[in-house]
Amino acid sequence: MSSKINLQTCEYARKSSIFQDNQLIFDKSDDQLPNYAPTWLPEGFVLDERVALDDWVLCTYHNTTEDGWLSFDYCYASSDMQMQIGGYDEAAPTSEKCFVNGIAADYYPAGNSETNDLIWIDEDQGIVFAINSTVEKEAILHIAESVSLSDSTNP
Repeated sequence: MSSKINLQTCEYARKSSIFQDNQLIFDKSDDQLPNYAPTWLPEGFVLDERVALDDWVLCTYHNTTEDGWLSFDYCYASSDMQMQIGGYDEAAPTSEKCFVNGIAADYYPAGNSETNDLIWIDEDQGIVFAINSTVEKEAILHIAESVSLSDSTNP
């Protein structure tokens, strides 16, 4: 079972500058998403699949040398969006505050789930990013900090 975080109620998102007077003020959902990709992955991880829709991009990776996987996805922030995290049996666990290249982020440790989850918002671009993985927090943060615009559609 997965938990969903509604951007309207996410504590971090509510404190970000994309909201004003309890309303989402940044909504570029009609624009084409830029192409982002991590430039660093833990040893052994390779791209399985990249799915790019008009309003959402998902990249999945697996580890060729041991068990492990990760997903990296992003979309424009919109008032009706929800981010799915983990495989929690009940509500998502309390998040830990951290930073991705100086941007506040929410990290959700695995708890009773097999995945650790990280969500952050690039307020300048109005894009919500998420990484879900079996790897540890430090590796997830390293992946997140390596995310940059890519010229290729095959990161």
